[in-house]
Amino acid sequence: MVKDMKLQKFKEKNSEQKSIILFTVACVLLITGVFLYKTFANFQVIKNEDLINGSIEDPGDIYFAFYKDNKIQKEMPIKEQGYVLDEEKSYCGVTGGNDYDIKVHVTEDNMIHVSGVTTSRTKCNLYFVKGIYILGKGIPFASEGEDGLYEVTHDDSTLDGKWKITEYRYAGQDPDNYIRFNDEDWRIIGLVNVLVPQGEGSEKVEQELKL
Repeated sequence: MVKDMKLQKFKEKNSEQKSIILFTVACVLLITGVFLYKTFANFQVIKNEDLINGSIEDPGDIYFAFYKDNKIQKEMPIKEQGYVLDEEKSYCGVTGGNDYDIKVHVTEDNMIHVSGVTTSRTKCNLYFVKGIYILGKGIPFASEGEDGLYEVTHDDSTLDGKWKITEYRYAGQDPDNYIRFNDEDWRIIGLVNVLVPQGEGSEKVEQELKL
C-alpha cells in the first residue's frame, strides 16, 4: 500500500547571495596572499642585506652596518659618545669580502665618506671603538701591551690633587704617530693638559697637542 506523498516545488538557491559569498572569499584569499608575500619579501631583504639604519647618498648603492665594540647597532656610534671608526677593521664589498679599492672615513662631525665604489648594492661594515680625534682623524685607543694611543688619568699636583686629569699619550716601541709639519716628520706625543693663565691669578686647564 502506497502512502500519500506530498510533492514540493523545487526552489533554486539564491544565485545573487552565492555570488557575494564567493566574491568575499576570493577577496580574503587575495589580501592574505599579498600580506604573506610582502612579509616574506621584507624578511628576505633584512636577512640577505643585514641592513641597519644608515645614511645613504644614492638609494640602492651603499648599505651600512654599524658595530660598537663588535656588537651590531641600530644607529651609528658618534664622537660625542667617545667612539671613532676603526678604519683597519672596517671594510666594504659586494659579496661580503673586502674591496680594497673602496676607502671609508668618518669625520669629526660624524659624516661618513666613502670613495672608490664602482658596484651597486655595496655594503660597508663599520666598526667603532673607544678613541679620540687628533687633527681631525679618529684614533682608536690601543689595547694593553700594544703600540698606540692610551688614555691616562692621574692627579695633577698643580691643582693640589683635587682634579682628576685625563691625557692621551702615545706609547710603545714604534707607534704610528708621525705627522708632516713644516716639511719635516714629527712624532705626536699626545694631547696633554696645560695650565693657561686667565688673569687675576686664575688658571684654566686646557688640552694641547704636543710634538
